[in-house]
Amino acid sequence: MKKLDTIRASIRGIFGRKGGLRPPISSLTGHQFAPAESGVAKAPGINATVNANMAVFDSALSLEPVANHNKQEAIQEQMKLLSGEGDVGFADSADSASWLIQNLYARKGKLVLLVGKTVFSTLNGAAPPPAGEFVKQHNRHRETGLKLGKRKPLYCWVSGNALDVLKAAKCDVALAVDSILAYGSKTKGRVLVINGVHTPEETILNLYEFENGKLVELSEQFHPPVEAYRFAGEISRLAKDYLQQHPNGQIHWTAPLKPIELPNIQNVGMAPFLKPVKKAVSAKAAHNIRIGQAKIPLFLLISAASSYAGVTIYYQVRYEDSHRRYMSITANTPSMAEPVDILKVRKAWASAPKVITPRIKQLEAALEAIGRHPDWIVGSITVPTTQQGAGDPNMAKSNSPIQSEFSILLRMPKKEGQGPLEQAQPILSELSQAMGITLAVPEQGWQDLDESGHKWLQLSIKGSAEGMQEEH
Repeated sequence: MKKLDTIRASIRGIFGRKGGLRPPISSLTGHQFAPAESGVAKAPGINATVNANMAVFDSALSLEPVANHNKQEAIQEQMKLLSGEGDVGFADSADSASWLIQNLYARKGKLVLLVGKTVFSTLNGAAPPPAGEFVKQHNRHRETGLKLGKRKPLYCWVSGNALDVLKAAKCDVALAVDSILAYGSKTKGRVLVINGVHTPEETILNLYEFENGKLVELSEQFHPPVEAYRFAGEISRLAKDYLQQHPNGQIHWTAPLKPIELPNIQNVGMAPFLKPVKKAVSAKAAHNIRIGQAKIPLFLLISAASSYAGVTIYYQVRYEDSHRRYMSITANTPSMAEPVDILKVRKAWASAPKVITPRIKQLEAALEAIGRHPDWIVGSITVPTTQQGAGDPNMAKSNSPIQSEFSILLRMPKKEGQGPLEQAQPILSELSQAMGITLAVPEQGWQDLDESGHKWLQLSIKGSAEGMQEEH
């Protein structure tokens, strides 16, 4: 017995998680929903891995029939769920596909929907394609129906091994995701459709999140087997986390998952598959959508082509008529040389260096120095505009005076026992040092004010534009 456990542990260490090398994007208890462009992050299973795991399982059954009795019952329950209802069944691997063929397909007409490990789906077009025996299929649309404009695709791959088994038995094959997209397109508001499969080792959930009929998020989660005591708790937490994000949302639990009795989860079972969507599944890698695979009616193609041609010709005739009338008008219009000359002068003025630009640094320095004194109040600041209107015909004709001095009207609380010029001296020194120019208070450039019982000293500070230019 210990030797068998050692062999089983060694094989699991080589092949990773049972069911193939499929690293999940979320933890076993992951309840985080992937972003809109993340898609189903799962790597495809490798057939050799599946066969190796099945070999270990078969040997365990034959050597330990009592110890593995629960696992055998789990496999039987899994196959019962995959058998579906009516003429629709499910396959999540090449092995389950073989079991379906042997046990349920004595009669023709049964449709097999690929789920779980047999399908790799993603919303992310930049995601690397799955390695191994997976085959690229034609892109699906996230929303169904006739809609104009570009629609974002859903990218799909299917297991070549499972497909070969089903095609060899001449079974009708489709993807469960197509029926889920059709089902979700009829929903309103925010709806989370949960699909997936149970295996003896784990439960694989595919989460399709719809908003007003459009698929907006797609992710995959791994959970314990359905018989495990932690299973119900994890699903309950998944539902709670989702409804906290979307309080008005709904959660639909679909086949072939076993019905679950939890609040806020609706068991819809086979509802998405009562009228299954049968899109072509190709055993060869798909590149461009062909008319035969898209199943577009011929009359619809002809009608669309005719409408396109009619609209194009109509607007071409209107364009040519408008062009002829424009040429006729411009041929009889005299040349307007003067406005063009004015535009050239204005363009030259706009592209010429502005004298005001170097003043900005001094203005910023003055404001910063004043801002360090909360009791200083600025009445006005005038920036020199010498030569600012040069080259502008409108400014040249203007009679407005040209300002050549930097002027600051500043007031502060009057200090008792100091004369106006004595109080102004340290203020001029601080501003002059900050701006890098010489400042002065001209004769009669101060005024004593008395407002609401408070005495103020108002200074009119001047600085020459020439002095500023020298500093630059």
